Amino acid sequence: MSHEVTPDVRARPLFPGRPQALHAGRDLGGKLRRVQDSGAPAHPLPAGMRDLLPEEALRQSQLGRAAVNAFSVCGYERITLPVFEYAEVLERGLGALDPREVLRFVEPESGEVVALRPDMTPQIARLVVSRLAAAPLPIRLCYEGSVVRLRRERARRHRQIPQAGIELVGRPGLAGDVEVVGVASRAVRAAGLRDFTVDLGHPRIAGALLDVAPAEHRSALIEALSVKDSESLARLAAAAGVDATIARALVALAELSGEGDVWSRAHAVLGSTPAAPALAELEGVA
Repeated sequence: MSHEVTPDVRARPLFPGRPQALHAGRDLGGKLRRVQDSGAPAHPLPAGMRDLLPEEALRQSQLGRAAVNAFSVCGYERITLPVFEYAEVLERGLGALDPREVLRFVEPESGEVVALRPDMTPQIARLVVSRLAAAPLPIRLCYEGSVVRLRRERARRHRQIPQAGIELVGRPGLAGDVEVVGVASRAVRAAGLRDFTVDLGHPRIAGALLDVAPAEHRSALIEALSVKDSESLARLAAAAGVDATIARALVALAELSGEGDVWSRAHAVLGSTPAAPALAELEGVA
């Protein structure tokens, strides 16, 4: 059933006996104009939040649909997820995301600490181990929506971030990795980009090196590695008494990126470390 908006609301009074309500829109517009003309400040938004006007909102919506359509063609089924959940559930699967970027609050009805989702992967992990526990593998899911992250670095302007992606569960190894990279590339092309770079990584490359470091020093090393601060990495590794080969590898991780000789450079510094197997897996995907 379709509905049309009647331009002249006076033809059908919404509030009989209260004609002043019919002019509320015009009165509000006049008040806003008077506020603007007076030089008074507009109503501010919280830091990092913004409105999307029609043209930008339409473009963002089109990009989201293009990505989801590309995911669907590849066999991924769309799900929607709640905007907030219990904080302990979300924070359990944050991976490399800093917990200090999570926006928490107390849910009034339960008194429990909840959090606005900073990423959708922890939510999908919860969904898979609970409601989809008996589903046949592999499971292919896709999503599109907004996440909220506190801005720890001034370089990131926005807290509310549009996000679209896929999760492939139950297809381990090289085949699964290659599939995910292929689907991601297809989605980027569907969004209209032709010249782009896929940034590949492997959590066990850094993880294998950090496992060697004393436990009390790992959080500081992770922090320096996450912002690619090679000077801090060198200083922290020395303070932790990390073996010189491992220390050089950690510092190199902050600088290893690009094309061409990146693999030869990576093998030169990581080939004799516990990170070598993960590096070989990553090279197989590339």
